Amino acid sequence: MLDAILSLPSYRLTPKTASVATKRLMELAVRLEQHQVANEAQSRAIQALYRQMTDRRDRMKTDGTWEAAFTGAAELTLGGRVVDAHGDGEQTASESSVLSSEAITERFRKAERALAEQMATNYLRLASKERPGEDWNDIRIEAIALAEDDEMKVQLENRAASFANELAKDYAGPVSRLTPGPRAQIEELMSALKTVVQIPMQIKVSEQDRGQGNWRGKHIITSSKGYRYNANQLEGRVLDREVPACAGWYRNPSTGKDVGLGIPCLDETGEDQILRPDFLFVYEDGRVAIVDPHGGYLGDGVWKAKGLAKYARDNAGLVDRAVIIDEINGEDRFLDLLDPVVAAALETATDIKTVYTAHGKRHS
Repeated sequence: MLDAILSLPSYRLTPKTASVATKRLMELAVRLEQHQVANEAQSRAIQALYRQMTDRRDRMKTDGTWEAAFTGAAELTLGGRVVDAHGDGEQTASESSVLSSEAITERFRKAERALAEQMATNYLRLASKERPGEDWNDIRIEAIALAEDDEMKVQLENRAASFANELAKDYAGPVSRLTPGPRAQIEELMSALKTVVQIPMQIKVSEQDRGQGNWRGKHIITSSKGYRYNANQLEGRVLDREVPACAGWYRNPSTGKDVGLGIPCLDETGEDQILRPDFLFVYEDGRVAIVDPHGGYLGDGVWKAKGLAKYARDNAGLVDRAVIIDEINGEDRFLDLLDPVVAAALETATDIKTVYTAHGKRHS
């Protein structure tokens, strides 16, 4: 039983280090141009990162957070004093809230340091080209505000990694035809930019039972009493139905980067994530089923289901069954993710409950 589970390929996200993906993307683009593989790789990469920045700005405008971010960045660039002259020759000095060009320049330099590969300058250049009538300082303040947004910087790194993967796929053929030295350089960069890597499946055989739940038999890591697991109501019902028919089962850890089964998925923004399904069931003939009770109210059901469905298809020789289960209108229903009709419905779905309603079957 343990061997059947250990045969499953598992994945994890590569560690994120500040600006590494952006720097490597631009290095990859330079190499592709240097060896005449892609003539416009740098401009395409810069444009992709610029669009990520404008998308973040537009989303902040939509959710109402942009004005505060822009105002906050602008306030850091205020300075100067205004001298008012009055009729009797009297002069008074008062503080003025005028934008200081020198202060903007200083803050913009900090933004340049915060964003790798001159993306603050690239933002200024491309935005000024798109909006030729707009005040140049206002666009610089936009770049300052974006550079101070931690979420934007994470998204920029994610986009750099994903665009690098796009370049790798687009030019894999021409790269493979390069001489060994340049080919090795580019392939090394491509490999370093992967956001998901396969790792050996690992299970802690010394794992302890989980809390104050019910004792259950057939767990592949068990004591003489069985395995104690504090299941929620939906999980408990699923175990009651699935365990009697299996030879053994495993509660996949919900955390732990290198332990248990991690399945690669793309979330609703197109970024790489790792799904850790709840249960693995092994049968007498060595077949493995992946079963994931997952509440639709969590809002991430569609992309997780699509990721699990793709994993099951890609590993059809190892995965006999892949299902997700939820309580729908008072009844536990499941979606068979290896069913082509269900897989097709998931491709266009925005709400997992609509797929359950149309294609879900009673779990019994």
